[in-house]
Amino acid sequence: MSRMSANLESYVVRPPRKVESAITLIQCTVPASRVFSCDGAYVQTIRIDVEKQQHERVGLHAPSACALSIDECYLYVADTYNDRVCVFDASSGVYRHSFGSRGSGDKHFRIPTDVCVSNAGWLYVCDFCNNRVQVLDSITGAHIRTIGKDARRGGAGKLNGGPCKVAVSREQVYVYEYQAGRVSVFSELDGRFLRSFAAVPSDSDFRYFRNIAVSPVSGNVLVADISANQIRVLNASGEVQQIPYKTMTHGGVIQSVKHVCVSMVGDVYVCDDGFGTGCVHVFDSTGAHVRTIRDDASQPSIQLLGPVCTTVSRDGRLFIVDHGNCVRVFN
Repeated sequence: MSRMSANLESYVVRPPRKVESAITLIQCTVPASRVFSCDGAYVQTIRIDVEKQQHERVGLHAPSACALSIDECYLYVADTYNDRVCVFDASSGVYRHSFGSRGSGDKHFRIPTDVCVSNAGWLYVCDFCNNRVQVLDSITGAHIRTIGKDARRGGAGKLNGGPCKVAVSREQVYVYEYQAGRVSVFSELDGRFLRSFAAVPSDSDFRYFRNIAVSPVSGNVLVADISANQIRVLNASGEVQQIPYKTMTHGGVIQSVKHVCVSMVGDVYVCDDGFGTGCVHVFDSTGAHVRTIRDDASQPSIQLLGPVCTTVSRDGRLFIVDHGNCVRVFN
């Protein structure tokens, strides 16, 4: 494959309180053997600088997740250590506003670890230390309901195992509880508890299962297994499926799986930061490896320091939350 030339845009973004933004356009050449995408082109990097001012939360602090709005105009980022959700323009990277602050009341968070947006336009936020999932209006930020607060007889339905990941598919809300090693399923319509199942086999250590995703095509639940460096596939009832996502370009194994997400067409994206070579592996819906997206060592400004999570737009843009408090964008 020939070498390709592409544009890289870096955005320095700050809240409107300090209206400053600098856009730097850099020409770079990306070896096709190192950076792959749908059409072979690297798109851009949206960089969000971290600035610390006295008593102010200006920059992102350890963002852990991102999600796109229904119209894909806005990008929601879980600003984990600032206990809020930040909203950015998905095209330019311009900061718009934020939802929430530290606390235990409605629209307050203690370590928000994941965000997702349903087809109804609701924003789901995993409120890890408060053991709940909050549902907000993605436009206004108004609180709609809290999931996992009430329990049925016997305790079923109450989130008490550290909810860290949330996914919505087919009018059902899937919540992965890290400390309990289970997936609890709720109704998207009214938040009712429906069922739960173990995400972790009995002979495995739940501490190594960190992330789930639900395929909009098959309805299968994908679980990132850090201990075995693979993606486990379960059906909607929690039964193991025989689709291993292990065949990779690095000796046949994933070096260090961190996150998994599924596109609208069923492609699977796996974050891998093994041996300091951050990359994202892409599989099709059958488990076959398609390509690997990674940085260009000759361009330090676009290197993946360690991909934390990804989300994919309908038009094929891949947003990667990376160590260093920035979001990388591939086509």
